[in-house]
Formats: sequence, structure tokens, C-alpha cells
Amino acid sequence: MKKLKKSLALITAISLLATLTACGKGESLPEGMSQELYDTAVNVLKIMDKYNDADIDSEEAENRLDALYDKIDNMDLSGKPNKDEFWSESERALIIKTNILSYEQALSGIGSSDTYTIADELREELKTD
Repeated sequence: MKKLKKSLALITAISLLATLTACGKGESLPEGMSQELYDTAVNVLKIMDKYNDADIDSEEAENRLDALYDKIDNMDLSGKPNKDEFWSESERALIIKTNILSYEQALSGIGSSDTYTIADELREELKTD
């Protein structure tokens, strides 16, 4: 009976360790992005999705996006890529800021893309589903 309890405890511990290890590997950041920049970009995407789902109006979306644009502007970003990376953090930030500006143009009825396409482009950039 004691051997069975020890075996079950060992199996449980190994299963838990394997689960925790697997969870950590699935969430790697896109190349050239710090956690802060990534989290801000995800918040940008959430606002875009809220507008696209008609949960907020265009004025609210624009105000929130402006605040996140300013937040990105005030980040201390690296201008050089990390070792073995092509993109620098400042280049990634520029891509996100361009998405914000394109989205705001689409909100105003100007620009060549619609809000759904711009949100999907950012989603692809962030490698989220």
C-alpha cells in the first residue's frame, strides 16, 4: 500500500511538472518584442476587437487607442535587434503604431483598409488567435 501511494505521488508530481513546463513553452514573444510592448499591443488588439464587436463606439475606441499610442511613444525601446533576431523593438513598435493610425483612419472613413483587416493584421503580427 505504501509503495502504491508513493508511486501515485510520483506520477502526480511528474504530471504536474510536465503540465507547467508545457504551458511556459507555448507563450513565446514575437521576435523583437519585450513583454511590455507585447502586452500593450495585445491591449490595442482588444480595443479593436471591442469596436468590431460593437461593444464600444468609434470615439471611445479612438480615445483608448490614442492613450496606448502615447504609452508606446513613451517606452524606452531598443533600436538594435537582439542576437539572432531581425527586428528591433523600436521597429516592432513602429509597426504597432502604424496599425493604430491605420485603424483610426478606418474609423474616420478614410484609408484603404477596413477595421477588421487591420485588426487581423495586428493579430497575425502578434501571433495570436
